[in-house]
Amino acid sequence: MCGRFSVIPSKEQIEERFHATMNAVWKPNYNVAPSQMVPIITNENPTEIVMARFGFIPSWAEDAKMGYTMINARAETIDEKPTFKKAVVLHRCLVIADGFYEWKKMAMGKQPFRIELQNGELFAFAGIYSTWQGITTFSIITCSANSVMKEVHERMPVILPMEKEQEWLTTKEPLAMLTPFASESMRLFEVSDAVNSVKNNGKEILLPLDTE
Repeated sequence: MCGRFSVIPSKEQIEERFHATMNAVWKPNYNVAPSQMVPIITNENPTEIVMARFGFIPSWAEDAKMGYTMINARAETIDEKPTFKKAVVLHRCLVIADGFYEWKKMAMGKQPFRIELQNGELFAFAGIYSTWQGITTFSIITCSANSVMKEVHERMPVILPMEKEQEWLTTKEPLAMLTPFASESMRLFEVSDAVNSVKNNGKEILLPLDTE
C-alpha cells in the first residue's frame, strides 16, 4: 500500500516539472497522510494543478470517513470494484510526489523506509479521483512490487514514467499501464521512526539513519 508520501519542491518547481499552473497556496509537505490536501493533475484539465484530499470519497458517500479506507486502489481489481471502476475509465489523475514511505516487518518491529527515484526528482503516481461535496478526492493505485520494493513490501504504488504521464490521462486502455516501475531507477533507505507520527513534518524525517 501507499499511505505516506512527500511533496517537497516549491510551487514554481512543480509547475515547471509538470508544465501546468497551480492556482493555490502551497508549502512543502514532508509527511503526507490520509485526509491531507496535496497537488494533483486531473484528466479534466491537464494544464492545471489542483489541491485534492488524499483518500477517495465516492460522490454518494454520506460522510468523509470512507476516505480513510480508500487511500489505495489495487490495479488487479480496480475495474471490478463498484467504487472504482467508473473512475479508472473517466476520472484519472497524476498524484505529484518526490518520495514515499513504507514499513518493513522486522524482529524489533516495523522499520520505516523512504523510497525515491535515483535522480531524486519529482514523479507522478497513477491515481483516480472523485468529487465529493465540492472537494476533489483521490486514491493512489498500487501494483505488485518490483525487485527493489520487495525488500520492504510485496506491493508498491504505480509510478508513471515521465513520458507516460500524459498518456495516463488520455488512454483508453488504462489497465495496461498499471505495472511496476523500473527497479534500476529507484532507491530506498531506512529512516527514523519519527515519520510514524504525522506531527513530524520536517526535513529531518528524510535523512537516512546512518547520516542522522
